[in-house]
Amino acid sequence: MSMVKQSADYNIAEMSYTALQNDITVDGDLVDWSCSEYIAQTPFVPSGTQNAAADPVVFDEYAGGIWNGPDDHSIAVAFNWNSGSLFLGAKVIDDTHQLSGASGWNGDSMQVVFADDERTTVTHLYNYAWNAAAGDTVHHHEQGADGTEAVVTRYEDQGATTYEVRIPGTAWGLEENGVVAGLALGIGICINDGDTEAGQGGQKGWSGWGPYAAVCESLIPDLHHMQ
Repeated sequence: MSMVKQSADYNIAEMSYTALQNDITVDGDLVDWSCSEYIAQTPFVPSGTQNAAADPVVFDEYAGGIWNGPDDHSIAVAFNWNSGSLFLGAKVIDDTHQLSGASGWNGDSMQVVFADDERTTVTHLYNYAWNAAAGDTVHHHEQGADGTEAVVTRYEDQGATTYEVRIPGTAWGLEENGVVAGLALGIGICINDGDTEAGQGGQKGWSGWGPYAAVCESLIPDLHHMQ
């Protein structure tokens, strides 16, 4: 197992994010995210596979996985909200697409974990992926209310995959159209990578924003803060 070091300094300010209010169409096209602030290649401490004193990385190689640079796997993530929902959008640059079965984590996939505002208790864990064999999006709800909407789209000619997810405010027990400015929660995003080369299939590493909250659910402190 090895780590890919991040040259930029790890900045505690990057642990918080204020989402814009915007109406998003969940269709796999990120054109309506053009005014959003993206979090891209954010460094994280590999506390799930080493320890809290380890150097920050942008990709954690796992189980013999090999990261060959940004064209192999790199990400950008953003959030929006309206009165009814929270939206999550992600673009992943990835030269090959690989998913083992219809898994929501074992290969190219995105895992999303939410916690309370104090970041002490996980409340939701949702996994999404593109199942090329079936030609559809995998929705894997491990914890939390059902009812999320997601479209994962693979652009083979661009070597890219997009994720668009809508999570209704009712998933947090809010009234219909009860999402308002100032609400806050803990969030972690883990985007897994698998490749088609020999020995590189399945979950062979990940990047993200607080990814260990999804990879190792006990690591609640790895969660970031969003409002």
